[in-house]
Amino acid sequence: MVRILTIITLALLASPMSIQAQSLQGQPSPFYVAGAVGQSTFWDVEADGGGDVEFDLLAFFISGAVGYRFNPNLRTEAEWLFESADIDDSSNELEVIRVTASGYYDLAQTNLMGLSGIVPYAGGGAGIAFLEDDFDDSNELTFHVEAGLSMPILDRVDFVPGIRLEYTFLDDDDFDDNLWITQLRAGVRYNF
Repeated sequence: MVRILTIITLALLASPMSIQAQSLQGQPSPFYVAGAVGQSTFWDVEADGGGDVEFDLLAFFISGAVGYRFNPNLRTEAEWLFESADIDDSSNELEVIRVTASGYYDLAQTNLMGLSGIVPYAGGGAGIAFLEDDFDDSNELTFHVEAGLSMPILDRVDFVPGIRLEYTFLDDDDFDDNLWITQLRAGVRYNF
């Protein structure tokens, strides 16, 4: 067991040195940063005590992420996301902060509508959602699946539109059911 831990520790220590050596030799770094904005739709929300009354919420979000590319197809990402929605027919507001870890698979480059270098991707992830409304706050488990495109717009900069489906488990007295959320995303990724 000690030998395995020593090997893992040495590999982790050597990893930043090999990344730095690659960057010095003109090779691209596997790290990137990204940001996105967009609109979230919370589907069929049932407020506690509302009986069968369901309503949809529209929210706007902003997010930031750091990522690591293992190879041309596989990458992982840690993301922070904030979204805010006004609850219909009231002065209440729902705010959500999500912290998630995701994995993505980038498909082969393709041409789309006369544009070259388009890379479709798909993936998913899980994490914690911190929900707060005017009456309560809670920490909940959330997961998502996502699909989109990566389009080069500048050297090392990609435009990344996508669509995400999120599911958040609720153990919250203010809502009667778990949350289904659809996000339309417009993002930018900078590749180091």
